[in-house]
Amino acid sequence: MLNKKIFKLLALGLALYVSSCGSNNGGAAKSDSAAADSLKGTTADGYAKASVNDAIGAEISAYLRNYLQKDLKTMDSTDRKFSFYAVDLNGDQNPEYVVFLKGRYFCGTGGCTFLVMNSDQQLINYTTVMDPPVYVSAKATHGWRSLIIKANATPGSESYRVLTFDSKTRRYPTNASMVPETKEGPVTGDLEMWGESSKVKDYTF
Repeated sequence: MLNKKIFKLLALGLALYVSSCGSNNGGAAKSDSAAADSLKGTTADGYAKASVNDAIGAEISAYLRNYLQKDLKTMDSTDRKFSFYAVDLNGDQNPEYVVFLKGRYFCGTGGCTFLVMNSDQQLINYTTVMDPPVYVSAKATHGWRSLIIKANATPGSESYRVLTFDSKTRRYPTNASMVPETKEGPVTGDLEMWGESSKVKDYTF
């Protein structure tokens, strides 16, 4: 079972975050900037470029150590790992960071915890009960691109959950398992994160 104190601490960080949503009210997020292009492809070591930035990794690590400091002593080294993807979710030409927290503290039978952080590495959102791969839709709702995951459905059936940004709460759903299932999954052009063939760099905190 996931540690409830973790979510209290993450919720505290979320309460302190003041969202700076763009003025877009829908449509496709911008994806043709030089910054976006620089995150495409792989590094010489074969890692997804969007998952490799040691300076950003250090900032996220510092954030996690700060907000989880009371729980660090009960974690082992396998609990203190994460990876991330840099992706512009709101079309403002600045990357947000989708963070995958790993280990028993953040993962249960239903899935793991993911964070969405802004370009200053401050918490926008946490979502529980998610498993990779995660797809970033080219379509946006209230100016933010939707996140798509596979549902834990009956074997042989292909269903998904589409996490859309809520303009009132100014975040994505916090429990992915509560999002209704749909047959409408990712399409050509959607970004796949943590796919089976992806090599993603791990960081520690």
